[in-house]
Amino acid sequence: MVTMRMQSKGRRRGFTLIELLVVILIISVLIGLGLAVGARVVGGGKTAQTRDLIKVLDNVLNSYEQATDKMPPAAILDPRQEEGNPTGTIVYMPLADAVADDGSPINSVGLFLAEARKVAGVAELLEGVDATRYRLFAYTPAAALDDMPGASEPELMTMLDAWGNPIRFVHPAFHGVRRMDEDVVDILGAAPSPATAYYPTEIRRNPAAQDADGGLTSGRPYFYSAGPDGDPSTIDDNVYTVQPQIQK
Repeated sequence: MVTMRMQSKGRRRGFTLIELLVVILIISVLIGLGLAVGARVVGGGKTAQTRDLIKVLDNVLNSYEQATDKMPPAAILDPRQEEGNPTGTIVYMPLADAVADDGSPINSVGLFLAEARKVAGVAELLEGVDATRYRLFAYTPAAALDDMPGASEPELMTMLDAWGNPIRFVHPAFHGVRRMDEDVVDILGAAPSPATAYYPTEIRRNPAAQDADGGLTSGRPYFYSAGPDGDPSTIDDNVYTVQPQIQK
C-alpha cells in the first residue's frame, strides 16, 4: 500500500523547467505562424481591393476611348483654370506618372479623371466606388498657381489604393524612364500658342530615384498601384491588372 501511494504521488509531479520552456516555444511558433498567415490574408485582401479599383479605372478608360474614338491626351488644360482665360497664360498639365522638377509628384490619375469625367457615363462608373478611395489629393506644386489668375488650391479628385496612396496613370507619351533633363516640350512639342504653356516644364520618371515603375506601354495607357510600401520602383509588390515590360 505504501509503495502504491508513493508511486501515485510521483505521477502527479509538475512540469520541469525544460518542459515549460518547450511548451512556451511551441506556443510562440504557433502564434508567429498565425500572425504571418493573417498578414498574408490582410495583404491579399488589400491587393484584391486595389486591383478592383484599377479595373474600374480600366472601364473608365474604355468608356472614354469608345466615346471619343481616341485615347486621352498627354496634357490637359489645368482643371483649376477656366478655359480661354484672357488674363494670363493658359496652362496645360502633363498626364505623367512622374515628379516635377522640384520633386513634387504629379497626380496623373486625378488629371485623367478630370478629363474623363467630361464624357457621358463616366460619372456613373465611379458612383459605386467607396468614398474613402475617391477624394481630394494634392497634384501639382503650389508654385504653378502664380501664373493662374483665380486658380484654386492645388487639389484634385483622385483614386487611392487600399493603402491610401494615389493610383498611377502611365501615358504612352511618358512611359519608360525619363530623366530630369528631358522637359515636357521635348516630349510633346511646342505649346500651341505663345499664350499657352506646360506646367511643370521639366519632369522626372525614374525608378532609380523612386519616382515611378519604369513601365513601358504597348501604345495604350495603363494604371498601377505602388503597393504596400508606397514605392513604385519596387516592382515586386506593385499592383497591376496587366504587368508591363519594365525599363531600368
